[in-house]
Amino acid sequence: MNITAAYPGGNIRVLSMEGDTVHLAPDLRTTPEDWFYWSFCVEGAQGRTIRFDFDDHCYLSYWGPAVSHDNRSWNWLGGWHTNCVNTAGTWFTYTFGPDEDRVYFCHDLNYQPERFLDFARQIGLNVETLCLSEKGNPVPMVRIGNEGPVLLTTSRHHCCESTGTYLMEGILREFAKQPPKGFQIIAIPFVDYDGVVAGDQGKSRAPHDHNRDYIETPVWLSTAAIMELAKREDIRWALDLHAPWHRGHEHDHCYILRTEENDSPLREIFSHMLEGETRAHAEAFPFWHNFVFDHYWPNPGSFVYHFSHQPGVDLAMTIETTYAGHYGYQTTQSSLVELGACIARVLRSMYGKV
Repeated sequence: MNITAAYPGGNIRVLSMEGDTVHLAPDLRTTPEDWFYWSFCVEGAQGRTIRFDFDDHCYLSYWGPAVSHDNRSWNWLGGWHTNCVNTAGTWFTYTFGPDEDRVYFCHDLNYQPERFLDFARQIGLNVETLCLSEKGNPVPMVRIGNEGPVLLTTSRHHCCESTGTYLMEGILREFAKQPPKGFQIIAIPFVDYDGVVAGDQGKSRAPHDHNRDYIETPVWLSTAAIMELAKREDIRWALDLHAPWHRGHEHDHCYILRTEENDSPLREIFSHMLEGETRAHAEAFPFWHNFVFDHYWPNPGSFVYHFSHQPGVDLAMTIETTYAGHYGYQTTQSSLVELGACIARVLRSMYGKV
């Protein structure tokens, strides 16, 4: 049996292997605090039942790990009631079928750039380059529409937070079907592109992460490029898509991070309308207007703080979307994409009223 993280998004440290038990831990790399993202692939374990143990650290959702055979299509293994995941989220077991010679496991529904580029080609979106990353990789950007003020949307300021990119896919799919009238969409799906591909945590990256880099002298090339882009464009809305801590309380839901900067009537209107839209589309992961997480201390250097202080910006918002959901509502790739489509329909409806 071989355990590897040598693929896009891979991240694991194998601490020991004892018979049919493997002891594991996330690779924190440039993150100086404990974080929970991991992803690994098992080869050559056909017919065996293996226990994967994180040694008393809760690194699993209620639904256990996400499982894939191609690092692209993901499903949850199952919750504690299946007896393959413990309630504390510290270990899971997996029985490999006779033909399962390569199986991927991940903390969440991993979303890599290959999926986004294929999606863009399928629906005819032109992928531009925002800038080159620190490793010389093109950081993709998509524009829909060619005139008028701009709705700017971003994801993966924290590279492990995959849910936001599913939402962005839904937003772009909806606007591509019915292009906006009188405004444009600019979308940047992988702000920390190198981290997404490398399988980094991204959150609290040293010396500071991408979502603390909207400062006078940015550390990261992509955030500097976004700030330069904003000087050339008429940004009216700024929407940043994130995932929160990985389980418990507000982290099991989708919510808008309410701060002093975005506590406005427009946020309330958006929130009310999004609840109605998700109620009307049962296939979308649900959003409840009354579920609000108050975060009143300012974070100078964050995307939402920066854009909320820019002249002409009507509203800057952070939407946090749970990695896995909870026992009533489980995230899936399709339910997250449909939530993004709901967001797009609300934005289209609201834009003429702001």
